[in-house]
Amino acid sequence: MASVKIGKRSLRAAVVCLLLLGLFALILFGVSRFQHRQVVPEQMQIVPDEAGQKLYYGGKAYRLKSNLESILLIGLDKDSSYEAFAEYLNKEQNDFLLLVVLDKQENTCTALPLNRDTMTRVWQLDVNGEPSTSRIEQLCLAHTYGSGGDESCENTVRAVENLLFGQTVDHYAALSMDAVPLLADLVGGVPVTIDTDMTAVDPRLIEGETVTLEGELALSYVRARQIVSDGTNQSRMARQEQFLQASWEAWKKKTANGDAVELGADALVSLGERLRSDCTVQKLSRFLERIEQCELTVLPAPAGEAKISEENIAEFYVDDDALEQTVLKLFYREEIS
Repeated sequence: MASVKIGKRSLRAAVVCLLLLGLFALILFGVSRFQHRQVVPEQMQIVPDEAGQKLYYGGKAYRLKSNLESILLIGLDKDSSYEAFAEYLNKEQNDFLLLVVLDKQENTCTALPLNRDTMTRVWQLDVNGEPSTSRIEQLCLAHTYGSGGDESCENTVRAVENLLFGQTVDHYAALSMDAVPLLADLVGGVPVTIDTDMTAVDPRLIEGETVTLEGELALSYVRARQIVSDGTNQSRMARQEQFLQASWEAWKKKTANGDAVELGADALVSLGERLRSDCTVQKLSRFLERIEQCELTVLPAPAGEAKISEENIAEFYVDDDALEQTVLKLFYREEIS
């Protein structure tokens, strides 16, 4: 076999090319690994100090709240028990997203609904379940990357963290939406006043009537979209928030006699395979107990603009100022000098 000779100049060029390729790979790896979280906007200036760091916004100083614990509640648009897909793409989207932040120091609990149609950075996953490339698309699609198991839930958490300027989300709990009837029945039904005509969904959902939502009726109420009111996700989110508040009141009423722990355990057992979380049942139960002891506040979802794309896809563009104010309220405390 004839030998191939490489001159010094050619060898030097080859080495340079290899180094450049290596550098390029490191940059790509660095982007996928270390830029999962969106940088803090220019209006939020972070300045290190002896106590850690301060955040300056609108002429005021803020400091990150201590002793926070958060969990992202994910409602999946499927009607069967949880089942992982073999492929690294699946058809399950996030139908409902609620971030719950527990402030253990102040003994308060704040919930933030997130619009599933929010346009934000979402990562695609490789065959190992690791983030690779990313693009701007609906938040609800974050779960479609991966097998539908833990890595898909983690990808949703990753997208939410990025949306909230890199704030940490500690845990997740994903539920198939057919868990709603079980939860409604567990508290003896959820009473709500119907504020728009929903008889096209169910003849019992008459505008102005107060209806106790049980079983499949509860699911229809929180899930219906296109044939109700203006057909937007914002309208559905308003109903979901109403249902959440009423459910919480029903839960507190049910546990007023001191059987909160038993009811919480019953709820977790009833959910069974419909529930997937990075927390153990015991940890979820303790988290629920702490929430029950707190004052619960449900924030309005960040404002923004809803559009229909050329592909007839619902898109929601969150207002940056509204999102910044929400992040401050959830995670920061104003520092009074």
